Amino acid sequence: MKKYVDFTSKHKKPLLVLLIVINIVALIGVFQIKISPDFNIFVPNESVYKDNMEYMNQNFESSDSLIIMTEFDSKNLNIADFSESLRLQNYLQNLGEVLLVSGPAPENFIVGQNIVSSEAITDKEIPMIESYYTKLDKMSPMVHINDKTYGIFQIFVSEEFKKSTLREIEDYLKTEDYIYYMSGDIYMQNKILDYLLLILSIIPPLALLLVLFVFNMRIKSFKGTILSVLPAGIGALWTMGAIGWFGSEVSIITILAPIFTIVIGSADGLHFVTHVQEARKEGHGTLESIAVTLKMVGIPMIITTVTSVAGFVALLALKSDSIRSLVLFASMGITFAGIATWYVLPVILSGKINIGVRKPKERRELLNIKKLWGLPSIIIVIVIMAVTALGYLSIKTEFNQLMVYKKSTDVHRNFEKIMEVNKGSVPVFLTIKTESSAISPGNAALVTSLQKDLESKEYVGKTISIFDAMAVLGASGQENSQPNPVISASMDNLINTDANIIRVMIFPNSFDNAVLDGIENTISQYFSRNTSVETRITGSGYLMRDLTNSMVASQGTSLIVAFSLIIALLFISIRKIIPVLLTTVPIAITVFALYGFLGLTGISLNVFTVTIFSITIGVGIDYAVHFTSVFMEYKKQGCTREEAVDKAYKYTHKPIIANALGISIGMSALFVSPLQIHTNVAILMWVSMVCGVLLSLSFLPTLLRGRKNKLN
Repeated sequence: MKKYVDFTSKHKKPLLVLLIVINIVALIGVFQIKISPDFNIFVPNESVYKDNMEYMNQNFESSDSLIIMTEFDSKNLNIADFSESLRLQNYLQNLGEVLLVSGPAPENFIVGQNIVSSEAITDKEIPMIESYYTKLDKMSPMVHINDKTYGIFQIFVSEEFKKSTLREIEDYLKTEDYIYYMSGDIYMQNKILDYLLLILSIIPPLALLLVLFVFNMRIKSFKGTILSVLPAGIGALWTMGAIGWFGSEVSIITILAPIFTIVIGSADGLHFVTHVQEARKEGHGTLESIAVTLKMVGIPMIITTVTSVAGFVALLALKSDSIRSLVLFASMGITFAGIATWYVLPVILSGKINIGVRKPKERRELLNIKKLWGLPSIIIVIVIMAVTALGYLSIKTEFNQLMVYKKSTDVHRNFEKIMEVNKGSVPVFLTIKTESSAISPGNAALVTSLQKDLESKEYVGKTISIFDAMAVLGASGQENSQPNPVISASMDNLINTDANIIRVMIFPNSFDNAVLDGIENTISQYFSRNTSVETRITGSGYLMRDLTNSMVASQGTSLIVAFSLIIALLFISIRKIIPVLLTTVPIAITVFALYGFLGLTGISLNVFTVTIFSITIGVGIDYAVHFTSVFMEYKKQGCTREEAVDKAYKYTHKPIIANALGISIGMSALFVSPLQIHTNVAILMWVSMVCGVLLSLSFLPTLLRGRKNKLN
């Protein structure tokens, strides 16, 4: 290590110049980053529901839709409300990326037996229009609830629909003083872009500040604190620069990569700086302190970097494109942070920088974990295992678009309001291919009977099919005359007469698995004896459920891969199987505890939370590795097991606790995210860090000092 320290000190200036050049190149790359709001990252690679979605899109003009609901402060329809609705509908229909608009004010309107331009409607026709809306029943685009009137616009859009168009619509609604609510797949997908920009601009810097705050409490030196997190910051910069230069996109999942890099990658910097401080206090010179530090914790730092990466790499077993990108970016960032620790800190610290080597005041520790050695630590493990076993039985595997957002967001509030008024917000789709004409009396009876069956279930708000539209036409005597303009916009999206395919829109009250299963089972049972039709069901809810189920099913493989990689890496370093296995015990208990925590709190095991388990293994093992490595070093120096454990605890417990707090509090930056999925990630990281540190500093020492056979 001395040769390496001498080399960095001797070539300090050119190494600093190289660092500046690399950082400038990375910064240029950051400004080239593209942000993707696409929810297709939640579409599984192989899924029957994905195939069904592609089949439906081939046979119908559009499945992408946007719902806008306007609110008027009136009990009944009046000419002012109708005129406002007409103005909005005309605006929407004239947008280039809008295919169809089904709303309360079409271009023409039926008054009696006459077709009248909606522009010519006066107060005199309003009662007749109000009566007509009533006849439309569940297809009515005008609803009265709680002394208010709501206009409902179902907008079918082309594949070219952009975020800029959605923003243009929102700006128009705000400028024209509409009280409005928006929902639908298209809205939820595009709205995420606003949130991603907010997250990317606020949360990584906030995470960095939080880590700085925690580390400063441990290091007691402003310069030392800055240096301890500098490698992680550089790692995040290099990672984001690489993403920009290679043209990759940042998604709702991969946006976590720079945050993971900062909070996880800061571990090595903290250990490096604190141990240099300790060496300086013992009287070593600057270069000698760096060499002593690298000799004591250099290899453990490399191991912990590699094990952290291994935790992410194990996620590849989940076979998801979105997770694969997270693995790539996060692994890259943590690796860069590890490289920066070895590269940057020795160069800077060799320049006679004062990082606070004065002896701090002795303070009583708030929690002396050493007191938990022995029987107390065993009792703690037993309690954790018992509580976890209870929670394990209640684990839920739920995930849908609404679960992405916090209840305080506009997206969530809009969804709930539209559900209340419209009895549905985001539909799932059933396609029915018939052998005979799709609109034959027999098929009409078949489909309408199914609709009644579905609508009798408490979890379905309403269903809409071509036969609802035909029933409205029949009730108004319009079957053989002019088509009804109010519903004609929807008809092309409800039937494909050339292929004899009927599409039914089913509006569930929620996207819980039980609801989706109930809808699917009802349909399956209904058509179980009818071989003359072919049915397919799909929708974003089913796609996300399928992805979650696929990932949960693969999680066992991911955990096995993670533990296998960790054990192999530890054995290469420690070269003794017993201490290696003992080192993995705390993190194995921590992973088990996470399952129990999910069950007890009701947090779902889904595409986001499932990733935390492998990450916990890769990150949480660092504390046990750090402790065991120092323990083994003291054993090599001739210490007994008891002496080695005591010295290892004294040498490592403060940096370990500070690092765990840094990661936990740093991840707390995610609490300000508007996305609930990010909050859940932060909560689980808190649980895993607290549990991992407690067991690594209490139960692991108990195991190490209690062994009768020698470890050297």
